[in-house]
Amino acid sequence: MPETYNAIISAIATGSSKLNEIATRTGLETSQSSKMLSTLITLGIVKKESPVVSAKYKKTIYALSDLMFKFWYRFVLPEQSRINAGLGRAVCKEVFEGQLNSHIGYAFEEVAKQYMWIMQKRDKIPVPFKDIGRWWGQSKATRAEEEIDFIAHSGQAAIFGECKWKNAKTDMSTLENLQRKADLFDNFSEKHYMLFSK
Repeated sequence: MPETYNAIISAIATGSSKLNEIATRTGLETSQSSKMLSTLITLGIVKKESPVVSAKYKKTIYALSDLMFKFWYRFVLPEQSRINAGLGRAVCKEVFEGQLNSHIGYAFEEVAKQYMWIMQKRDKIPVPFKDIGRWWGQSKATRAEEEIDFIAHSGQAAIFGECKWKNAKTDMSTLENLQRKADLFDNFSEKHYMLFSK
């Protein structure tokens, strides 16, 4: 049984976020995966996410609550044999040259959201918000999938946030793209924008 939970955690850590993806990756029935995910949620290991400010909750995804768990199951556990054989430096080099930036990019988004709560406590943001979270969905106009790193909102006001973890300066095109995505929301009469850059 522990190995099955490990398989679910590994599947999430390596990119499977929807129930059917997790079931397929682990070879479990969807109902069994759902039951085990509920246990992992109760334990605080996994969290269930839905797009913030969305009335439709069919787009639920699963993520690991603790970024250390995500790091361990994504980078360390799959390479346990090589690390135990003394090849930790080689594994570390591959991780740093390959996928580490995507892991840090996600962590950077989480830190940005924490920063927003701190700034709200200090009365240093334009909108005192009640909720903050990621948003993803389809543009009604283009039918393209869109994603916003975070929306902090309350009533008719919202702050739209974009987080860029890359070795290049964030420019006006990033802001313009965020404003374009914010235009998908006509339920907010007051819109503000925050950019976080490495």
